[in-house]
Amino acid sequence: MADKQDFSDPNTNCFSNKYVTCYSDRLVIHQYYFPIGDKTIKYSDIHSCDLLSMKELGFLNSKTWGMGLSPIWWHADFHRHSREHYILLDTRSWPKIGVTMDDNDTPIVYKLIKEKSNPKN
Repeated sequence: MADKQDFSDPNTNCFSNKYVTCYSDRLVIHQYYFPIGDKTIKYSDIHSCDLLSMKELGFLNSKTWGMGLSPIWWHADFHRHSREHYILLDTRSWPKIGVTMDDNDTPIVYKLIKEKSNPKN
């Protein structure tokens, strides 16, 4: 019988793909900084988390890596413009953070972030 994971341990990996790793207390966004570098965000620092349509954002407002014509910084995702949705994180600092990944993983990561960043709801 397999042991249950202890999700109260901050080093427990709750979910991971090539774009993000969700731990019990923080989110790590891979290839956030140019030319290489991850960004770590504590869930407690996330003021809001929204799941939005890429179609509504518009092509010029996103970028493969960095900032387009909107105040959103994007991690590296060379398939971003073919994604259906993105997660927008507001940590009350400029710019906001846009996160994309494989469409099947996006709702899972969104739900996890929402639960961890606002445990009262």
